Amino acid sequence: MCKACGRGEYVSLKGASACAGCRKGQYTNDTKRSKCDKCGYGQYNDEIGVTACFPCQRGRFVADDGVTECDACDVGTFGNVTGLSNCSLCGVGLFNANSSGVSVCTACAPGQITTRAGRTECLACDEGRFVGVAGLSVCEKCPVGFVTAAQGVSVCEACPNGTYAGQTGATSCANCQTGRFNDDNDGVSACQLCKLGFAAATKGLSACSGCTEGLFQNEQGMTSCKKCGLGTAQNKTGQSMCKECGDGQYQNRREKSSCIDCPAGRAQFNTSSPTECAKCVAGYFQNDTASTACRTCGAGQFSGSDGLSVCKPCGVGRFLNASAALEAPDECAACPGGFFQNDTGATVCRPCGVGEFSEAAATQCDVCDPGYYHTEDAVSECLACRTGYFQNRSAWTECEACSEGFYSSKNGSSACLACRTDTCVGRQAWVRAFVRVLFCAWLSFLLVTGAGSRG
Repeated sequence: MCKACGRGEYVSLKGASACAGCRKGQYTNDTKRSKCDKCGYGQYNDEIGVTACFPCQRGRFVADDGVTECDACDVGTFGNVTGLSNCSLCGVGLFNANSSGVSVCTACAPGQITTRAGRTECLACDEGRFVGVAGLSVCEKCPVGFVTAAQGVSVCEACPNGTYAGQTGATSCANCQTGRFNDDNDGVSACQLCKLGFAAATKGLSACSGCTEGLFQNEQGMTSCKKCGLGTAQNKTGQSMCKECGDGQYQNRREKSSCIDCPAGRAQFNTSSPTECAKCVAGYFQNDTASTACRTCGAGQFSGSDGLSVCKPCGVGRFLNASAALEAPDECAACPGGFFQNDTGATVCRPCGVGEFSEAAATQCDVCDPGYYHTEDAVSECLACRTGYFQNRSAWTECEACSEGFYSSKNGSSACLACRTDTCVGRQAWVRAFVRVLFCAWLSFLLVTGAGSRG
C-alpha cells in the first residue's frame, strides 16, 4: 500500500520507496505533491522540507524566484517593508551611503539638498540661496526682504524697518518708495502699499495716515482720500468705503460722517445709497422718524394724500372696518343704503329701524312718509301702499284697507277718497234700485197673467 507524501515533501518518480524534502528555495503546503513550488519574488528559503517561504527583511530584497537568501539594498536605495522584490531609490532631499542595506534614507541637513533620487551624499546651497529644514530637494532664493552671501546657510538675514529687498537672492536692502511703508523689522520683499482707508504723500514712511470722518479710500498706495458720496456716510477713520445709509435714513450731501433719519410721513426701505426718503402714499402714514416702512391706517381711519404722519377719522356717513383697513384705502367707504352713521371714526354703520330708510352715505335715517311703509330694518327705500289701501302716519310698518264707501286708486296713498254717486257705493245703490224695480214689474206681470187665466 502506497503512502501520501506529507507537506514539505514530494516524490517525482513512480514506485519510489520514500518522499524527499523540498529543496532550499522551494516549498509545498500540500500533500501528495510530485514537485515543490519555487519561493516567489521577495521571498527565500534556506532550509529543506519547508511548507512556506520567508519574506525578505527590511533593507533586503529578492528579484528572482527560488532563491535561498536575500540581497542587501545598495547605496542610494532603501527597503522599508519586508518581502520586497526590489529596493526603492532614496527620494530627493534624502541620501544613503550605507551599502549593507537600510530601511530608511537619511534627510539632508538644513542648508543642503539632493536634487535627484538615489543620491549617496548632499550638496550645499549656493550663495543667495537657503534651505531651512532637513530633507528638501531645492535651495530657495532668499525672498525679497532677505539677503545672504554665504554658502550652505539655513536662513537669510531680514531687511530692517523702512527698507526692503525687491528681488530674490539679493545681497542688500533699499529704502521704501512714496505711497508705501514698512513697519516690519523681520524683512519684506517690497514696501507695502498704503492700505485701504489710508494714504501717504512722502517717502520713507513707516506708517500711512488714516482717512478722516466723511472720507474713505478704496485703493491701495494712494496719496489722498476720497469724499463719501450721496446716500453714504462714514463716522470712523481709516475706512476703505463709506457706509450706505441704512433703512429709514438718507443723505443728500457729500463728505458727511452720518446719515439723516427720515422724518415723520416718510420712509426709506431697501434703496441703495438713498438721497431722500419716500413719502407715504395715500392710504398709509408714519408718525415715527427713521422708519423703514409706512403703516396702514387702522379701522375707522384713512389717509387721503401722500406724506401724512397721522390718519384722519372717517367722516359721518362713512366707515372702515378692520379687514378693509388692511388694503390701505385712501378714503373710507360710504354707508350703504339702509344704514347710517352720525359719528366720526366709525368701523361699522348702523342699520335703520323698521319704518325707516336711508340712501348711501347717510348720517341719519328718514322715516317712511304717509302712504309708505316697511316691515324690515336696514332698507334703502320704503314700500308704497297698494291701491285700495292707505297709510296716514309716518314710520309705519303696514297699510290699512279703505273703509266701505271709500277708495284709493293709486299706490302710495296717504288717505282714501269717498265714493261719488257715479262711482263706487253710489253706483252700487243705483244698481240695487234698478234691480228692485225690475223685480216688482216681474211680480206684477205674474199676478196679472195669473188672474186672467183664473177668470
